[in-house]
Amino acid sequence: MSLRLLLANVTLAGRTGTEIVTRDLALGLHGRGHHVAVYAPARGPIARELETGGVRVVTRIDDLDEPDIVHGHHFIETVEALARFPRARGIPSSTAT
Repeated sequence: MSLRLLLANVTLAGRTGTEIVTRDLALGLHGRGHHVAVYAPARGPIARELETGGVRVVTRIDDLDEPDIVHGHHFIETVEALARFPRARGIPSSTAT
């Protein structure tokens, strides 16, 4: 069963821990046939790596369709996604701040 997944992170402009985890998770899920998008207000090299790998990256939450699941690393971006998509199930990261 293919899922529509949204990963939310505060930034993709550097190479912090959550950016690397977001990249690896998104590419792994995409490689298993899921529809993955990443929402992060700031873009950078990780965003380009994701797009090259076939994962959609947006800086505006309104540019996305309704996901089945929202996985978030940071509070504000996760809450934005869950408020925008109230039917989606939310999964916080163990590092959510």
